[in-house]
Amino acid sequence: DFSKIKFEKIFVKNAQNDCVDLSYGSYVIEEAYLDNCEDKSISIGEKSSVKVYFTEISNSNFGIVSKDESKLYLEQGSFVNTKICLSVYNKKQEFNGSIIEYKDVNCDSTKKFDLQSGSKIVKIN
Repeated sequence: DFSKIKFEKIFVKNAQNDCVDLSYGSYVIEEAYLDNCEDKSISIGEKSSVKVYFTEISNSNFGIVSKDESKLYLEQGSFVNTKICLSVYNKKQEFNGSIIEYKDVNCDSTKKFDLQSGSKIVKIN
């Protein structure tokens, strides 16, 4: 929390909750390989700004979640056996909605996006 961090590579397997949980900061993730996250693979909250250049997510409930005025930029994401690939919403009353901007998403889920009113998921070129 409250950090400015750049991660070159993140590997997480078999987390019993979120694999990566970020809040109140500015973060860059070059590569993330996340498997079997019981809740969220990447959870972003509380006015965070996050750039993810490549992620491979598998066997998780949620791929990437942006909530409570956070902003995510995703360059390339691969989601396999993930219930919801991208989700944006407002969780806490003191915050507004969130945004995810993405370039390339490969998602095999029947529910690719979960979008709450006041939040946005935007494909950019």
